[in-house]
Formats: sequence, C-alpha cells, structure tokens
Amino acid sequence: MLKQALALIVCVASVFWASTTQAWGKDGHYVVGWIAYQHLDPAAKAEIDRLLATDSTTLWEAAYWPDAVARELPQYRHIAPFHYVNFAEGQDEYDPTRANPNGDVIQGIEKYAAIVADRGKSDAERLEALRFLAHFVGDIHQPLHAGRAADRGGNDLRVTFYSKRTNMHAVWDTEIIRRSRTDWDGLAADLDNMIRPEDVEAYIEDMEPVGWANESFRLAETEIYDEFEPGETLGRVYREQKLPVVEDQLSIAGVRLATMLNRMFPAEPPVGAVPTPPAEPEPVTVYITPNGTKYHVAGCRYLNGRHSPVALAEVEAGKGPCAVCDPPGR
Repeated sequence: MLKQALALIVCVASVFWASTTQAWGKDGHYVVGWIAYQHLDPAAKAEIDRLLATDSTTLWEAAYWPDAVARELPQYRHIAPFHYVNFAEGQDEYDPTRANPNGDVIQGIEKYAAIVADRGKSDAERLEALRFLAHFVGDIHQPLHAGRAADRGGNDLRVTFYSKRTNMHAVWDTEIIRRSRTDWDGLAADLDNMIRPEDVEAYIEDMEPVGWANESFRLAETEIYDEFEPGETLGRVYREQKLPVVEDQLSIAGVRLATMLNRMFPAEPPVGAVPTPPAEPEPVTVYITPNGTKYHVAGCRYLNGRHSPVALAEVEAGKGPCAVCDPPGR
C-alpha cells in the first residue's frame, strides 16, 4: 500500500511538471535572475560570474535553464516535485511532517543552496545547482506554486483568459506577464528601479524558504482562490488588477536570491592583512616617598617631602594605596 501511494505521488508530480505552463515562463525567470544579479555584492558577484563563465551563461539564463533544458531530459524527472509545494485542505502553513517524501520546492531550495555554497564540489555541480536554486527561488514566489493540493495549484481551475481556454495556474505563470509586457529586460529594469532600500530590508526580513511558501499560499488564498468563479471569463481588468502582485513577487524573489548568494560568499579580508591589535591602556602614574609604605596621587598632603613618580604597575608589592588620597588600585 505504501509503495502504491509513493508511486502515485511520483506519477502526480510528473504529470504536474509536464502539464503545467513553465513557472513564471521565460520572461518571469529572466526578470528574477536579472534583478538578483543587480543586487549581488562584489565578492558574491565574482564567484557567481566565475561559475557562470564555465558555461558562458548569465544568471537570468541560468534561472530559466531548468524549464528550457532540464525538463526535457529524463535524468532530471525526479526533480519535478521540487518546483512547487501543495497545501492540503485545512492546512494553512507548511508542515514538514506532511511534506512530499519525493521533495518539494522548499527542499529543493535547501538542497541546491548547500551545493552552490560548497567550494569542495566541482564547478559543474555547483553551476547546475545554481541553475536549480535560481529557478526554485523564482517558483516559490509564484502563488500557485504554493497552492492547494486539491486543484494541483490551480491547474484544475478552468477559466477563459482573453478568449483563450486555459487554467488559473497558466494565467499566473505566464499570461499576466505576456499580456502586459513584451520586453523582459525593460520590465526587469523598471521593477529594479522601484526597489528602495527599505523595500530590501522588508523583503529579507524572512529569509527562510518555509516562510516564503507560507507567504505565497496566503497570496494564493486572498488574490486567487477567494475570488475564483468556475469557468469565468477574465481579461484586461483582471490583468491590470493582478499585475502589481506579480511584479512585487518577481522583485521580492530577485532580492531574496541575491541575499542568499551574498550570504554564501561574503567579502574576505585582504590577503596578508594583519588585524589591528587593541590599543594599550595609558599607564597610570602614582607617587612614592623614599621610606613610605604607601603610594599616592599627585597633590596628596603626604607628598610634601621628597617623592618620585612611578608607574602604578611598577609599584613594589609591599606598598599599598594611601587612605587619604585614594589612588587607583592595582
């Protein structure tokens, strides 16, 4: 029975990847990758550029590679569940105890992030992992890639969009963007120009993929499921209403991907740099008399006769502090 259940999960996962439109489509994943690249710190950018150069590619091309190339290759079929996570009826947050044993987008992000960060892996392994990581960070921010299990993330929600029979998953994957902009690079630049420092702070307040999945599920509930009418016809009004949500999610995904990479590859101190030692404390000077058994501060009334300055640290062990002028202790 368990084997049959697991086989069914694998089958459903394969059907999901094969039947669904490519998540965010080429333009959406290019936008996420391009925005992320603009927000890389110098050290992270140097390492990412080095990995990308091994196959003459860019971060935005890498982000689309899993849909453009890997989905057609049999050796990557097992990765299909990593593109999404489904929420069961009555579930409003990700529960790892109910996670797909074959993987989900959260597990995919964590798995491939660890490989990218591991300098002990080969460049080929790390570049492949970077491609999947960039892609899955984009996927998890598409609300219906964290949708309800009952309708396979909106794939079973049939609608007409601009006179075309389709489903809500496809509408959110590609159609809203495709009907709004034809220049992905212009869209990416426009969105990046609108990202303020305070936006970045808000976007990266939660850097856990579990939190991202929960965010997307809540968006799916409020922006899609709560308004859905079976068989409805949608068009310009719906597109204009939902485009800002799509654009926000693309921007957030790009900034979060960059932040992940920046934290993997922080700036290192220059080779040969010697840490500056802490400053030595200023020596404390006290005063002693030739035959006295005490040490004093300047101006003490017991220093009327002959006396000499001496560093506090060098005062003989047998001499104690004067009870009248109260010098510092050793």
